[in-house]
Parts: sequence; C-alpha cells; structure tokens
Amino acid sequence: ADPAGGGGRMVCEEGQYSQRLGIVGGNGMNGEGSLTAEGLVNKGAITNPCSDVTTNIKYANLGGCIGCVYGDVSIRNCENQGSVGVEQASAKSNGYSLILGGIIAMAGEGECVIEKCNNTGVMLNFFYNNNDWVAYTSNASGGIIGAYDYMAAGSRSCNKTARISDCTVTAGQWGYRGICGGIAGFAAKADISKCQCTGNMD
Repeated sequence: ADPAGGGGRMVCEEGQYSQRLGIVGGNGMNGEGSLTAEGLVNKGAITNPCSDVTTNIKYANLGGCIGCVYGDVSIRNCENQGSVGVEQASAKSNGYSLILGGIIAMAGEGECVIEKCNNTGVMLNFFYNNNDWVAYTSNASGGIIGAYDYMAAGSRSCNKTARISDCTVTAGQWGYRGICGGIAGFAAKADISKCQCTGNMD
C-alpha cells in the first residue's frame, strides 16, 4: 500500500484507538488542516484484525487511499485496487464505529471534492456494533467514501458539501449490519454526479 503502487498489506495494531489507515492516514481532529491528493494508487490490502469474532480497534477509519480528514479535502485521479475491511465474518466492534471507504474512509468539517477516482478493491464490511442512529455511530462503508460529516451530523454538522463526480466502483461490497452505499455510505450533504457502481452488494 504505497504511492508507487506496491502490493503490500496494512493492518491496524490491536488495542488501539482512532486508527486511520491508507496511503495517507489523516490529519487533525478539529478541522484545522486540509489535504490535497492526486494520483495515489493503492494495491495492498487494508484490514482490521479480529480476535475470535471481535475487532480490537476502536473508532477505526480504513480507506484505500486515505483514512480520515477533518477539514477541506480535494482528491483527484486516485485508485484503490486492494481489499478494505474486516476479514472475519460477522465480527463485532464492541460498540465503536468502523468506517470503510474505497478511496477515503471519512471526511468532515470542511468541503470535500472527489473527482475521477476508481475503486476495484473488494469492500469487506462483515461487522456490527448494534449502535442506534440517534448518535450517528453505526458502522458505515462506501465504494468511494465511507462517510462524510458523519459523527458530527447529529449535533454539529459543518453544513458544507461533499462533491463527488466521475467516479467508478466495479468491486463487490459485502455488509452484515450498518449502512453501505455503492458510492457513499453516508453523506450529510452531497452533490454526486456522473458516478457509477457496477459491483454487487450483499
């Protein structure tokens, strides 16, 4: 999983909080940063380990290219070819949210522009946490972005927009509980155009 297109494997360490995996892991927590990414290609698997059927990471954001960005983010001409997610079937995440995205797992507290990105990597969201929707902490996954302005949506949404265009998803996506979307799992406010998803969803 490197910008040069290597076929490695990236795994969250057990017992860690707020993990962010991708070629770029993430930035600060309060919208104070920004990120511009172009031409990233990931070919390696990005996964969350399980002990029996319990994932050992709390608040994990697993993205093919980028884990999580709080603040303005611009992503263009990026591609993910590696699988992203939890490999253990019907794994639970002990009440914490697990966000998966083919290109970026989660973004919020700023404008988000994603253009001309492709995901051919399988999304393996075999997990659950039994959280309700009131707290906006259910698990989420999307072929391009897992969630935009998600955890803040219930109380302090940034009221900005995710603009996603000319993106394609051809890989399958498997989910057990939570929310799944071919392009976006969740978006508080979005403008999505000229995108297509041809992968099976189950």
